[in-house]
Amino acid sequence: MKKLLMLASLILIIFSLPACEESSDDGKNGGNGSPGQGAPIADYYYSPDEEISATFHRYDARLIQYPITFDPNEDWLNYRTYPHAVLDEYFLVVADTMDQSDLLVPIPDSTVIIFESRTDSIEVNSNSHRHVELITWNPSGEVVPSLQMYSIEESDYVDTSITIASYDEWTREIYYQTLEYLIDDGMAIVDEHEWVENNETINAPEDIVIPLEFVFYLNQMTGDSLIFRGRTDCNDNGEWDEAEQILDDCGLDRLCPGDPGYIEPDADGTEGNDEWDWSDSNLNKVCDPGECEEFVDVGNGYWDDAEPWLDDPEGTNGVWDGFEAFQDRNCNGRWDDAEPGDVGSFDDIGNGIWDDDERFTDTNNDGSIDFNELFIWELLPNNLVVSYDEGAYGDRRILSEIQYGDTMKYRWGGEFIALVDTVEYHDIVNFTRADVERIITTFYNRIVLEAGYEIIGSDFTISKVTYMDDDERQYDYEFYRLGEQEHIYELVFPSYFFPEGYFGEVPGQTEWHDDLIDGFWFEDQPIEQVYYYAPNGMIRPGEYIYKDSLVTTDLGQYYIEYEYEVARDTILVPVSSEQLDNVFKVTTETRMTLIGPGIEYGERRVVWLGNNADPEVKGVVRDRLYIRWTEAPWQSEEEWVEYSRLELAEYESTPIAREGLLGRLLNDSYKIKLDEFGNSAEFDYEPFKRQRSAGFHVVKLDQN
Repeated sequence: MKKLLMLASLILIIFSLPACEESSDDGKNGGNGSPGQGAPIADYYYSPDEEISATFHRYDARLIQYPITFDPNEDWLNYRTYPHAVLDEYFLVVADTMDQSDLLVPIPDSTVIIFESRTDSIEVNSNSHRHVELITWNPSGEVVPSLQMYSIEESDYVDTSITIASYDEWTREIYYQTLEYLIDDGMAIVDEHEWVENNETINAPEDIVIPLEFVFYLNQMTGDSLIFRGRTDCNDNGEWDEAEQILDDCGLDRLCPGDPGYIEPDADGTEGNDEWDWSDSNLNKVCDPGECEEFVDVGNGYWDDAEPWLDDPEGTNGVWDGFEAFQDRNCNGRWDDAEPGDVGSFDDIGNGIWDDDERFTDTNNDGSIDFNELFIWELLPNNLVVSYDEGAYGDRRILSEIQYGDTMKYRWGGEFIALVDTVEYHDIVNFTRADVERIITTFYNRIVLEAGYEIIGSDFTISKVTYMDDDERQYDYEFYRLGEQEHIYELVFPSYFFPEGYFGEVPGQTEWHDDLIDGFWFEDQPIEQVYYYAPNGMIRPGEYIYKDSLVTTDLGQYYIEYEYEVARDTILVPVSSEQLDNVFKVTTETRMTLIGPGIEYGERRVVWLGNNADPEVKGVVRDRLYIRWTEAPWQSEEEWVEYSRLELAEYESTPIAREGLLGRLLNDSYKIKLDEFGNSAEFDYEPFKRQRSAGFHVVKLDQN
C-alpha cells in the first residue's frame, strides 16, 4: 500500500547535456574557513573492486550501559561486499537530449501573490543583575596584611521580562515549477504530485529597533564605595595639606658642598635631585637619623589614638600582633600606637616620612577639597572601613562584615553613610527584529531518482550487514555508487518516524499500521543521496554541509535538517594494538520535526574512517549512533542517547581484477533485482526488506 498518495503518478524526464563542473551538493561549504588538506576517498572507503569482510564488536544499548557483559562470540556485526553483483533496477543508460527551459520556470497560471501580516506576543528579557548580599573582610584567613581585603558576596542573577506586541506585514509570492535546478546529464524521475517547499525571506535594509526600559531596585554598594578608597589624608587632620618642607637636598650621605668631609656629589645621584631621598635600611618604614634628607615632619594638631586594627578572631588579646589588618590613617604603611599623652596634653608626632601634596578626588566637582575627598580609587577592596560613631575621640567601630543597612561615619564629621543601600537602576534593552518585506515561496516537484552515467562506477554496488540480536540473525542490505564530483551515494527508501504512542492502529487510519516498520513508515520509491562528500574524489577535514527541506506527506509536513562535518582524529580500536593515525572523523546529524505537534526526532552518526598497512585496515574503524526525541519542557539541553556502537575487530580484503563493463562480464559479474535476493544462494536466500538504517546501524524504535 502506498504511503504517499502523491506518488500515484510519476514523470520520467531524460536529459543529456554537455558536462559542466558542479559545486558541492547544496552550495554551502562552511565550518571554520575552507576545508583543509584531504586525502583520496578511495584510500579510506571500500572499493567496488574488492571483496571486503569487516567484523566489528557490536554494543547495543544494553551493552553500552553494561559493557562487562560483552561477549565477542555473540556481540558482533559483519559487513561484507559483493563485488560481482550490481543492482539491476538502477543500472541505466545515457538518454537523449531534452529541452528543460519550461521545467525551470514557474508553471503557467500557477503564480499566487498574497498579502500577509502577523502580530506576535514576544517576551523580551532584561539584562541580568545581582544584589550585594554580604561584604566580608579576609574570609580566606590570609596572614600577610598586604593581601588582606574584602570579599563581596552577591546573589544569584535576577532579571525580568515584559511581553510586547510585534506587528509585521509583507507580500508572499508563491510559485510552482517542476525542477529546482538543471539536470546536467542522465535521467531523473520526478513525482509531479509531491512538492518540496523552499522559502526565501527578503528583509528591509534596516531592522526594527524598539527600546525598552526595565527598572530594578538592587542592593548595591553606594557611590562612596569606601572599601575601594585609598586614604591620602597623611597627617589625619581632615584637611588638604601641601607638601612638607624639605630642609636640604644633600643626598643620602648627608653632606652638602662646604660641609666638612665633602668631596664630591653622591655617586647614587641623590644629591641635588630636587627630591626627598630616603633609604629605609632597617625596613621599619620610618626615617631614622642618617637614613634620609632632613624635612619638617608636620603633625596634625590633634591627639591620635592607636590606629584601629582588627583583632585576629582566634587570638583576641587587645594588642596588635604584627599581621592583623589595620587602618593606616597616616599613609606610612605601618601600624602606629597612640601618641604619648592624651587629648589635653600630647606629643604631636608626624608619620615619620616626608609627605608630598595630598592627593584627592573631587567627587562633587565643586573645585574645593572636602575632608571626605582625600582619597584615590584603588583596584582592590583593601581599605578597612572604620566608623567614628561618637566623633574624633570616641570609640571606633570596625566593619569586618558589611551588609544591607550598615552605616559608617568619618572621624572628621559628616552624617552617617549607608554602605549598601537600595538603588534604582534603569536597564535599557534594544529589542531588534528583522523587517520582512517579501517572502518568496517556491514549490518544486521532488526528484525521486537522479543519476549521471557518464561517470565510472555509476552502478549501485551491493553490501550486506549481518549481526545477532536476541539470538536471532538479523541483516540489512546497503547500496552504494560513485557519483557526481566523485561523492559516494547511497540508495535508500525515505522513511519518517511515526509519533510515539501511535505505533499501533489509529482509528480511521489502519493503513498506516499495516505498513509501519519498527516505528517508521516508508515511501514506495527509493532515492539516492550523498553518503560521503568527496569533491574531486577527496575527503577533506573541515568539510561542512548543511541542508534543510520541508516534505509534505499525507501524514503531515516534516521539516528535515541535515548536517555533515569532517575532522581528523587518532583512535585505538580492537583490530590494532597501536593507535591509528590520520583517521577521518565524519559526523552526520539528521533532525526530523513533524510540523504541528512539534515532535522532533534526531539521529547523530559519528564514524571514523581509517587506512593502515599493518595490520591492514581500510574503511570504517569505529561507528557510533545517537538518537534523541523532543525533550521535556523542563529540560534545558538536548539529550542524545547512544543507541549503538561498533569497533573494528577483523578486516579482510580480496582484490577483484576487472575494468569497466567488459571486465565485469569476464569476471562473472551479474545484475540482481531487489525482489530476487530471496532466491539467491550468495545472499543466503534472505530477501530485501525496507528498514531504517544509519550506515551499518539498523534503527528500531520502541513499539510498545
